[in-house]
Amino acid sequence: MGRTILIAIGVILIVFLVVWAVKQTGLRLLGGSPDNLPTNLAAVMPQGWTAIEELQPVNIDHDTFAESTLYYSYDTGQIGGVIYDAQTTPLGNQSVPVPSQSPTYLVPYRLLPDYVGTKTTGYLSDATLQYVQVFMNPRQDNKADVTVSRDRLLVRGIRNNLVNHYSIFWWIDPQVGYGGATTSTAGWLSLSDTAPNNWDAWSQQVYINQVWNWEPLADRSALCRRTLLALNDNDPATTPNPPVFVKDPGTGDLFFCTGQVPASPAFPEAQVLSYLRDGNPNRLDPGYKDAPKFTNAKVYRITEPADLTEMHDNQIIVTGEVDFTASEQPYAMYWAAKMVPPQDVKQTVRWQITGLTPR
Repeated sequence: MGRTILIAIGVILIVFLVVWAVKQTGLRLLGGSPDNLPTNLAAVMPQGWTAIEELQPVNIDHDTFAESTLYYSYDTGQIGGVIYDAQTTPLGNQSVPVPSQSPTYLVPYRLLPDYVGTKTTGYLSDATLQYVQVFMNPRQDNKADVTVSRDRLLVRGIRNNLVNHYSIFWWIDPQVGYGGATTSTAGWLSLSDTAPNNWDAWSQQVYINQVWNWEPLADRSALCRRTLLALNDNDPATTPNPPVFVKDPGTGDLFFCTGQVPASPAFPEAQVLSYLRDGNPNRLDPGYKDAPKFTNAKVYRITEPADLTEMHDNQIIVTGEVDFTASEQPYAMYWAAKMVPPQDVKQTVRWQITGLTPR
């Protein structure tokens, strides 16, 4: 009887020590919450990495168990990501006998940056990031528990309150891990071609597979080139080439970086672009009676004359070139605009278009 009591006390002591050790090391017991795997970040992070937050649950690998994502900064502050997956078989080794297998092997799968495959260029963010797991089918419940695997992990990188990195990740298999595609810009990304910073759909947790790249030209009229980038990912499992963001060939026109057409532009090329967009006759010289009329034109090229002092008949008139499409018809034209000097101290220089002729 006394021996039995001693054995029972020994078993209780062993269980207590195991639980205490698990808590100290951050490892989880079999059947524990995967959201906390592991809690000791120092145990899994290489030197040179700095965690930017606690491990986050993720499940896009078509099972009922959540994995853990580590977002970290490296080098000069770039942000990368890796998913840690608890598996019962060592990666790449299918011959370990069951009695010799560990209950869990912590397998790291890099998101970005990576050293193999199609993810060897790019990273997740320059400053801060946001992420969401989504279904591709909009009819599925995006409030479902994390045990229900989503289809995609979306990550957007934010700098100066503007999105300038966007990445999409999906599960391939245990050997390859996660596939991904990314795009970035020196300007910013938007979900709209008219609103430069529209990300309204992000909060709805829907699948976003195309973005508009707004790239400033660093010119005096604050023009941006806006290009649609779409992911060719109809079915990554059967697509012969890895999905990537592809430029829509019908896009790439110029627009004002604010998304607004100015009422009275400070420079002549902006007045020409504005007229081609809104067709407002007030932008024309009153004596220009036979001016061609355009609206919603897509301007792909417009020149900015450097000399704004050229005199013609006691007036400053400058000229340039513009290439655009309107009503699906291409145009290549010369433009001319005259300076309207201020009439009092409350006015500033204005421009009126005096010519739009084919070239």
